[in-house]
Amino acid sequence: MENSVFFINVNRSGQQGKIRYSGHSAIAGPSGNLIAVSEMDQEEVIRAVLDEDELVHNRSTRNVFRDRRPELYGLLCAPIQEETIHHLPDIGSSPQAPEALKEGD
Repeated sequence: MENSVFFINVNRSGQQGKIRYSGHSAIAGPSGNLIAVSEMDQEEVIRAVLDEDELVHNRSTRNVFRDRRPELYGLLCAPIQEETIHHLPDIGSSPQAPEALKEGD
């Protein structure tokens, strides 16, 4: 609801081995209201009309960004600059363990 988006929850149905899947997929509107729901635990196709006017209305009346405090986010909100990128760790590299935790101590 806070993101004010249409949400589609797709769930598996039927049985595979000893596991039974419940189905009951659903489509929800931007305010959390259920637009379409599968009432079956068997395979089923559900459809819904996604109303753009509902989306626009919900986003204009539910202003979650009003309460944001970006001054508290620090570097998360800072613009990325070329020199900042060079100081970031490589993806996949692990942080260095403190000296007290290294093997052999």
